Amino acid sequence: MKILLVDDELQLRNYLRTLVDWAGLGYTLLEAENGKAAIEIMKKTPVNLLMLDISMPVMNGFEVLEWIRQEDYPCVTAILTSRDEIRYAQQALRLGCSDYIIKSDITAEYILDLAGRMQKHLSRELKEQKQRVAMEIAFKRQAMAEIRGAVNFWLKNSKESKLDISDYFEEKLGFSDTNSRYILLRVAISDYAGAVSRYTGSNIAEFSVVFDGVLSELLAGYDYFYTECDAGEFLIFLRFDLKCAVHQLLGKAQQLAGNIDSQLTGLLGINSHIVYTLPYTGVASSVDKYILMSGLRDYSFWNPPRELLCLEDFTFDDAVCADELAAFDSRFALALQSRSLVSIESCYNAMVGKIVESHYAVTPSAFISVCEAAVRLFLRAQQDDAAHLRTSAPSDSMSFKTQLLEQILPYCISEEDQGKTLLVKKAVLLIQQNYKQDIGLEWLAGKLFVNASYLSRVFSAETGHPVTYFINLHRIEQAKRLIRSTNIKLCDAAEQVGFSSSVVFSSTFKKIAGETPTAYRNRNV
Repeated sequence: MKILLVDDELQLRNYLRTLVDWAGLGYTLLEAENGKAAIEIMKKTPVNLLMLDISMPVMNGFEVLEWIRQEDYPCVTAILTSRDEIRYAQQALRLGCSDYIIKSDITAEYILDLAGRMQKHLSRELKEQKQRVAMEIAFKRQAMAEIRGAVNFWLKNSKESKLDISDYFEEKLGFSDTNSRYILLRVAISDYAGAVSRYTGSNIAEFSVVFDGVLSELLAGYDYFYTECDAGEFLIFLRFDLKCAVHQLLGKAQQLAGNIDSQLTGLLGINSHIVYTLPYTGVASSVDKYILMSGLRDYSFWNPPRELLCLEDFTFDDAVCADELAAFDSRFALALQSRSLVSIESCYNAMVGKIVESHYAVTPSAFISVCEAAVRLFLRAQQDDAAHLRTSAPSDSMSFKTQLLEQILPYCISEEDQGKTLLVKKAVLLIQQNYKQDIGLEWLAGKLFVNASYLSRVFSAETGHPVTYFINLHRIEQAKRLIRSTNIKLCDAAEQVGFSSSVVFSSTFKKIAGETPTAYRNRNV
């Protein structure tokens, strides 16, 4: 607790300094000889209690009280006065003074009693001040929530909304359209639910405070407004003076977007995708920017590199995007007909890469639809039931590719088998498609309408393995995939890949893989 004694009489200051053991009672006593010196101290050091003389040179006590009132300085004040100046006490009380001290009545008990009363008064004032601040914050948050609600409704229902957004921004935010340029930033936080849970225990309101703090720090000095349009999707309106050069504003937008991304990633460990616009005039046109940005909501599906993206760099032309998909559809169909996994995967990867590099606004749903249609046609050509093509919605292009490849794998030839004769290729495909059944050399020869001895000789010469060993080799590879990716029981895995006996499965697995199924699972947990 700091007490500031302000009086031009050195004798009185000396007397009060030695009257009580200030430090022993938990007080720090500061001194000033006039009002100006007192204000300098109060600017540098938070003073809790002020004992202030009225009549002083340079700056009197009333001027100090007026400064305290104007600055809303949080301290409790008592004036020092003589009996013939008691009339000043009423004026001081009107200026916010809490008490007064008659100099001739000063005793140690009197001063300590006064300090105690002032300390209680200060505690009461601080409590009331905290309550006022809390109420002001709550009111501002409520007011801002109403503004954000109105803006969100306008963004999503601009045709139905009767809100004049230009007038609304000027009234609520002080953003005048007549002298403003805007830049819009969209910050989409990846795994929003996980980020909220990690930092605030799933309290979205608390996370909003964290995000607000990040923006307040990074955008200090800028005119801005932000709203959360959807969970984890924040839209930031940056307002600049119309006189600012466009290239300078673009540089600022890139810098601010980079700072936000770095702060979220570096400080909070949160991944996000940020898109910003070129500078534009007329806040009403923000809705068109928002609609285009909404089309990029699932952009993370393409596994793009971490970079800042300008909205105007994207190609939103539906006809252009449709032509690209149509051309890919033809290429993908040809790749499927080749039955080469390398060609199929290369065609798929090339299209995903082109979408990312050229910034085509192709929706994941449209891309998925084209891929699924092509694969269904391919599977039907193999007389396969394609109804089971996809059982779960893919989170990104990589997981979707994995699902597709798993469906077509039984009908594709590996690169090492591409150079083999047509007879051996057909035999390999039959094994891949029917390995779960009880098949062998005689079964294959019957399906291919050839002599079993001839098939055995040709197959062994081209693959380096007898037919039976090749079948078991494929079964064990499929078993490995099941053991790595699922918690399936080993006995069930054996049955799923075509072994009728767990004992035979374990023996064959060890012979081919060099270890038991249990050891393989333990090593790949």
